[in-house]
Amino acid sequence: MDYSRTNFALLPEVIDLMAEAVEHIERDLNLLVHDPGHLELLRDVFREVHSIKGNFAMCQSQTLTQFGHAIENVLAAMKEQHFSCTALVAEALLLSLDRLREMAIQLANVHTLAGHQPELIEAGLNRLAEARQPHVDEAAQAVLSLISGHYEKPAPSRPAPVEMRHLFPQDLEADLEFFRSLALALDAKNPYWTDRTNLQINLAMELNRLAGRPVDPTQLAIAIYVHDLGMALLPEAMVQKIGKLDESEIDGIRNHVQQASELLYRMPYWLDAAEMVAQHHEWVNGKGYPFGLKEERLCEGGKLLALVDAYYAMTNPRADREHGRSLLRAVSEINACSGSQFSRRWVEIFNQWAMQKMRQTDAG
Repeated sequence: MDYSRTNFALLPEVIDLMAEAVEHIERDLNLLVHDPGHLELLRDVFREVHSIKGNFAMCQSQTLTQFGHAIENVLAAMKEQHFSCTALVAEALLLSLDRLREMAIQLANVHTLAGHQPELIEAGLNRLAEARQPHVDEAAQAVLSLISGHYEKPAPSRPAPVEMRHLFPQDLEADLEFFRSLALALDAKNPYWTDRTNLQINLAMELNRLAGRPVDPTQLAIAIYVHDLGMALLPEAMVQKIGKLDESEIDGIRNHVQQASELLYRMPYWLDAAEMVAQHHEWVNGKGYPFGLKEERLCEGGKLLALVDAYYAMTNPRADREHGRSLLRAVSEINACSGSQFSRRWVEIFNQWAMQKMRQTDAG
């Protein structure tokens, strides 16, 4: 494919605009699932997608424009009342938009869409647009299968669960229990963090196992328990604020990294955990915080914790978002940030886990 005519200077701005539009689209599609007859909502979604497509046309990217047009075709079919917005149709549309943004980011960064097969998903979207109500969910599921197939990796069989205490030496139990109790207390304080610590610890340990345990499990557990303790020192109104934070609020929230890591740096046994906590908001491309470190200066535990923390944030509700993203959408978003925000190696491990989880869900 020839991308020589693409306006790469304009593309980053279009990607930023798309991110804002998708937030609105996600909200409206969730409402449409519960109220399929709300035509004004449907028209709003159509206008947003039409604008996204038009912006990619201004960038002279034929591939991205055609992909956007295929998404638009599905919405046009709904406007013509050929079928309503079921949960699967909404998921197929949102995941297709995620894939469109992922392709745009890759095109902007490396000037190629190698590794993607947009024409296959386009064809699936066009079949969905031609479907009628009795068969629309089947067509939507076919689109989801096409998209999720991009991430399929061979996954080893899942072992029987191991109780956490068996992973650690007996003499460390006191510290583990103490920091775990603090983490659970913080979870209880935040209405959006129900069972957060347990979910994060289980995912982190499973990803570490799949990777061959490059990170010491004891240090990793402490890092997970402690990494957000600094959030407890912030005003509740700031933590739960809906809307854009001002600069002082952003600085306050970013300081939680230093506050938590400094606590562990004062405890000689937990220096590895302290390093993980200090780095869990760094990006592998050097654009994270607090120090802007690039991947070669980041520890494996810090890179793993960054991914685990982001995955939880994506898939659970929060003050400014009523619904968390599905596993498929989280996979899409994390893969879109592979090599920029997240370590490619840990994204590959995460993909193995995600495919395993989806297979278990399908089997169940």
